[in-house]
Amino acid sequence: MGNVFTNAKAVEMTVEEYNAAPQLRRSAAWTRFDKGPEIYEATHVTGTIPSEETQALRMGTWIHYGVLEPDVWEDLARPVKLPTKRSKSWSEHEEECKAAGKIALLQSEHDQVAAVTNAFRRCKRAQHWLETADAIEKTIVAEANVAGQVIGVKARLDIRRRGAVIDLKSTAEPTPESFGKSITSYGYWYQAAWYLMAEAAASDMDVEELTFVALAVEKTEPHRVAIYELGPEWWMPGVDAVRWTLEQLAREQEAGTWVSEWNGRPTMLVPPPWFESFVSDRTGGA
Repeated sequence: MGNVFTNAKAVEMTVEEYNAAPQLRRSAAWTRFDKGPEIYEATHVTGTIPSEETQALRMGTWIHYGVLEPDVWEDLARPVKLPTKRSKSWSEHEEECKAAGKIALLQSEHDQVAAVTNAFRRCKRAQHWLETADAIEKTIVAEANVAGQVIGVKARLDIRRRGAVIDLKSTAEPTPESFGKSITSYGYWYQAAWYLMAEAAASDMDVEELTFVALAVEKTEPHRVAIYELGPEWWMPGVDAVRWTLEQLAREQEAGTWVSEWNGRPTMLVPPPWFESFVSDRTGGA
C-alpha cells in the first residue's frame, strides 16, 4: 500500500509545542478533504474563518489530560464552584487562569472529567493497555512527497502499544451502531489512516502490519467504555484519501488558488443513490 509519509521520526513535544509546529496536522487535512479548498484556505491559510474551540472539543481535551496525563491535568486544571460562567466571578477566574497558563473550568466540568477518567480506570483491558504502553502522546513528524512537492506532516498518537495505535475518544454514545456513525461523520477512518501512516513511516513498517484501536468512553452516565478495532475496511480507503488530499493541497499551494471544481461553473447535479427509493417510499411506488 502506498504510504506517502517518509523521513518520519518521533520527537518530544508538549501539546503547546505540537500545536505551534508548522507541519500539517490531520484535522487540517480533513478540513480540506471534507469541506473543500475554499474552507481550508479561509481556515488555515488566510484565517478569515477563525478557529473556535467548542465545549465538546474542550471537554475532549480535558478528558485526554485526565486519562493520559493525569499529572499534567492536576497541574493545569483550576476548577471553581460557580453555578454558571455568566458572572463576574467567572470572568475574573478565567482571566487569572489565562495569565497563569492554567485551565479555568467549573467544578461540575472537573467532576465530569473525573467521572470519565474513573470509568476508564475501571475498564481493566483499557487501563492495562495504558499501563503497558510503549509510548503515550507520541509525536511524529514526517514528510509527504506528493505532486512534485514535499509537505511536512505531523501526528500525535494517544497510545502506541505492541503494533497497535490506540486512540482515546470521548463520545456521547459508545454503542457499535452510534459510534460507527461517528467514525464516518467525524472522519475517524481518515484519522486512523493518518496515524497508521505516520507510525509505519517512523517504525520502518508497512501500514498493514499495524492495528488501529479506538477506545470510546461515554461522556455522561453511565460512562460505558467500548473497545473497537478499525480494520482495513475502514482505514484502507483512508490511505488513498490522505494521499489525494495532499496531492490537492500541493497543487493548490503551488498555484495559489483554492477553488472547487463546481464553484462558479455550470455543473450537472446527479441524484444520490438513495433518491429513487426515497421518492418511491413517499409515493407508495405510484
